[in-house]
Amino acid sequence: MTDVGVRSESRIRLPSSMAGRSVRASVAWIVTVMLVLPLFWWTASLIARGWIPQGDQALIAIGSHDVFSTHPPLLGMRSTSSLTAPGVYAHHPGPLQFYVLALPYLLTAYHPFGILLGCLATTLAFVALALHSAHRAAALPGLLVATGVIAVLELQFGEELVLPLNMWPPIIGLVAVQMLGWRLFLGQLSALPWYAVCASYVAQVHIEFAPVVGLLTVALLLTGLVRWRRRRGAFWPLPGFRRQSEAPRWRRHGWVTSALVLVCWFPVLVDLVKDSPSNATELLRMATTPSPKSVGLGFRGCTS
Repeated sequence: MTDVGVRSESRIRLPSSMAGRSVRASVAWIVTVMLVLPLFWWTASLIARGWIPQGDQALIAIGSHDVFSTHPPLLGMRSTSSLTAPGVYAHHPGPLQFYVLALPYLLTAYHPFGILLGCLATTLAFVALALHSAHRAAALPGLLVATGVIAVLELQFGEELVLPLNMWPPIIGLVAVQMLGWRLFLGQLSALPWYAVCASYVAQVHIEFAPVVGLLTVALLLTGLVRWRRRRGAFWPLPGFRRQSEAPRWRRHGWVTSALVLVCWFPVLVDLVKDSPSNATELLRMATTPSPKSVGLGFRGCTS
């Protein structure tokens, strides 16, 4: 083929490639708008109806208020562990939800709609991360899979997805965690810091989600350690003799992720050292205490 033919062929292929990218971008925007509009509508509807936190949701509002006090929360929401393990008074794994909602609550002068805005922002972030990660993992098919899952969840749970009760935020959050985990299994390490934050949030907010996140995290950790060993001939964090990156240490994914994990779990670590028995001890007692009402790991009944 002559040079003229090659140039002509490249000119012919270029528009089709650009058209393909344009179609994918259009689809991405359409599905994103379709998924986020109901979230905005439900939030606006709740605010218009004069929603105020009551019951467990009021306790979440109190915990969010206390973040900027002299006694910031170290524990998550109280669970119903005493129903399945008498004498055990465990909380959910961590207070990260309080810290996430604290800023919008403060910025609205502790008005109830500040809690709703914080819940909306959290859910929107999870939707965006899930869609972006699915697209990065498998292009348009991955995006459509994530869209279908989130759409089904929105149809199933409705406005509960923008309420602060701790059983609702992890529902979309778990989808984001799974999509980010998909990217990590494919070796896309830029997802690692995002995974650490999302997984910490989902695992802390409600104990029913902690085993799922824990198993996925262990699988990813083992996969990452094996890959590091094979590529560098050393165990992380040792650089080994076959270095793959010369980026400053503070910019490397592993160190950034370690710092984020420490920040997310710092209140839990403080409770572990400060209180006796710690919440971690109570959770262990709950999981190991035999009860005629419990099944599996003994987490049944911890629904709030």
